Amino acid sequence: MENAEIDQSREVRLKHLFNNRDGPEQAALYMVQMRECLHREHAEAFLHPGEWEFFGTLKFERRIHSYLAGRYAAKKAVSLFTGVRDLRSIRIERGCFNQPVVIGWANVQVSITHAGNAAGAIAFHEAVPMGIDIERVSVSAMEVLMNQASPRELELMQSIPHSLERMLTLSWSVKEALSKVLRTGLTLPTELLELNRLEACDGYVISQFANFMQYEAVSTFMGRDVCSIVYPKRRPPDLGVLRHAVEQAYQY
Repeated sequence: MENAEIDQSREVRLKHLFNNRDGPEQAALYMVQMRECLHREHAEAFLHPGEWEFFGTLKFERRIHSYLAGRYAAKKAVSLFTGVRDLRSIRIERGCFNQPVVIGWANVQVSITHAGNAAGAIAFHEAVPMGIDIERVSVSAMEVLMNQASPRELELMQSIPHSLERMLTLSWSVKEALSKVLRTGLTLPTELLELNRLEACDGYVISQFANFMQYEAVSTFMGRDVCSIVYPKRRPPDLGVLRHAVEQAYQY
């Protein structure tokens, strides 16, 4: 596994998420659907020497997979963003709020997500704070998600041509992604993250926030998963490029 490639069924790589390809305020997106869970033997292919101490404290296979999946996606995104090809030379530590911190790159930040065997990350310039989240649509989660949705959000969902299960999961995914931008996690009261706009737009759903008007989100369904990306409203990503990459990977 010298090239640090993981057995995967689908992969999305986007080196330039914004239109201004030559500007410093850029972002790179990486998403992967893995064929198998990651185990300890995968770690030596892409972990930095400085990451092994924390990795050694992990005992349970599920936690090992989630850590490795997140780090793998993050390193692939940072590699796309910086041009550094050896993933083992990229070090990502945990900040005081458990947020990922890219060591050695002053202006480079990364947001990580994983759900089951799906993982994703966005590497971005600090001038354009972003967050990403992937959630799996699950009927068993519907009661909890219904309790988290406001009456206004439930009304907005009725105008979108997707099932209630999908829209409730999308709403939760968008809020998770925003909480990563804010670096609070979901410690905020969920009503502060309330959505006040949902719009179906050429295969995507665009969301806006009642209390964080400077941000916007784009969400797309990928098989059984929904992926949401939050970005500054004034710096929307190139949806055409994003659509093409997702369609190629998922053969829509």
